[in-house]
Parts: sequence; structure tokens; C-alpha cells
Amino acid sequence: MSIVKELKNFAKNLTVMIVEDDKQLNEEIVNLATLFFKDVSFAYNGIEALEIYKHNPADIVITDITMPKMDGVTLSKKLKEIDENQDILIISAHRDMEFLVKLIDVGIKQLVYKPFDHQELMYRLLRICEDKVLLLSLHSNASVAEPKPALQKSVLPKKNSVTQKEKTVLLDISDDMSHEIESLVELGDELEYEIDNLHHGINAQSIEMIASLLLKIYTTLSQMGATANIAVVIYEMSNFLSTIHLDTLTKEQKEKFVIMKYIGEDIVQFISSAFITQELSNVSLVENSLRASLEQLKQNVFDECLIEEDLELF
Repeated sequence: MSIVKELKNFAKNLTVMIVEDDKQLNEEIVNLATLFFKDVSFAYNGIEALEIYKHNPADIVITDITMPKMDGVTLSKKLKEIDENQDILIISAHRDMEFLVKLIDVGIKQLVYKPFDHQELMYRLLRICEDKVLLLSLHSNASVAEPKPALQKSVLPKKNSVTQKEKTVLLDISDDMSHEIESLVELGDELEYEIDNLHHGINAQSIEMIASLLLKIYTTLSQMGATANIAVVIYEMSNFLSTIHLDTLTKEQKEKFVIMKYIGEDIVQFISSAFITQELSNVSLVENSLRASLEQLKQNVFDECLIEEDLELF
């Protein structure tokens, strides 16, 4: 089933509020949301949104960060004070770590970076709507006298050799994380595919796609406790790739991108051993390996660029 069909199915009985000060973008998102949600409201700043929400709460709030009168982070905090379980999706051009930490502290789990395409926004909304509908379904059955087992969104293979205590200490994996894990697996597969395509030639579009996938993997991992440090390294990789101007690189420098193959394999292997087989025994080893690969990539590409630029000065 396509994302469009799935989103129509899961969002049809839900409400959403769009908070964006750019009127053209606000209208664009409202028009998109109207195709899926039962009811769509909108506001152009945080204060206006908060007043609307108090009289007509929405199941999901989509908000920009930089807005007049009240920014998106402050709005999110106030919404969480009213309903700690409020689902909020952030859309923003900010990518710095300090900003991302603020969002994590507020409890924001879904983030879409500007400029974004409709496909990515729909995918993020689908993840939220699925969880919302399943949670509502679970609550509606709570009155049944016989206790029901915990909701299982998917069945993931587990190694008997790893005890539950070890798994909890390592990554604190719970049953309600299955959607995040499935998302990580999908992102890992996409990352591997895009990196494999580099063998056919390195171009700006491929590098941009890889950087975007790394950023999405970071966003998910940053919510999972013990993987936060690995997430930061992956974020730095994404940020590094985003700063590269391929037209300034020599053929030899582009060839150095072969190390991306090993970086991709490490990340995919990490996702598998940490969340699927749950065999991972030492998170720091993966972190150190990814960090070393990143430093080598920087040295191969950036340092050589700097040397050439320095020589041109003489």
C-alpha cells in the first residue's frame, strides 16, 4: 500500500493544526492536510495557535520554529503542559545541535527540515497517525475485564543468548518502539542503496540524498538513550556531506568517497545488531569506528581541498 493510501486510512478520523507564519507555505500544507485529515485548522504564530488549541485541541500539531510573537519551541512546551501526550511535528530550517537538543528536551520526536518535499512530510505524518490510531484503539479496549497483552506492531527476531536485562541496559528497547525500528531498517536499506549508486559516479544529488538519509537516521536514534552518541556522529557525517561542493573537488578527491561504502555497512550492521538480532554488546565500539571513518573521510576530502587552496595563494 502506498504512503498516500495508508495516510488516508490512518488520518481520516484525526484532526491537525498547521502553525506557520509563511502564508504561502501555510496554505500549501493546509491544502495537503485537507486531503487526509477529518478537520484542519491553522494559525500564523504561536499565540494564535495556542488560543485556537485551547478551544479546539488537535490530534496533531505541525509547527514551524521561527515565528513572530511566540516561536515553535515555546508553543510546543505550552502544548505539552496542556497535554503531555500531544503529538507535534516540527518543520524547520534549523540544523544546529543546540536547537535539536531543545526539541528533544521538549519531547518532540518528529522533525522535517526545510525545504522539504510532500513525500517526506506525508511519511512523518503517517508514522504519527499510525501510533495515534493504535493508541486510541488500545484505550477503547481498556474497559474489557480480561487484561490484554501489550500491543505488538511487528514481530522482530530476538536472540535467546541475550538476556532481557542486558537488552534493557544496552538500548532500553520496548515493544512500542517497533515503528521506529522498522523506520531505521528502511532508512538503512535506502542508505546502502544510495551509497552503492556512488560506484556509477558521484554527483551532488546522490550526496544530498545520502546526507538527508543520515539526518533521518540521526533524528530517530537521538531519541533512544544509549544511541545518542552514535546519533551525534551520524549527524556530523550528514552535516559534513552537506557542506561539500563537488564542483571544487578533483577526480582523485571524489574517488576518496569509496570510504562511504564502509560507513554505510557499519551503520546498517549497527541497526541490525542493535535492534533486530540485539546481539550488540558494546555501543562505544561502533561509535569509535564511525568516528574514525568520519575523520578519515574529512582528511581525504577537506584537508586536500585546503592544501590546494593554500598553494594557490603563493
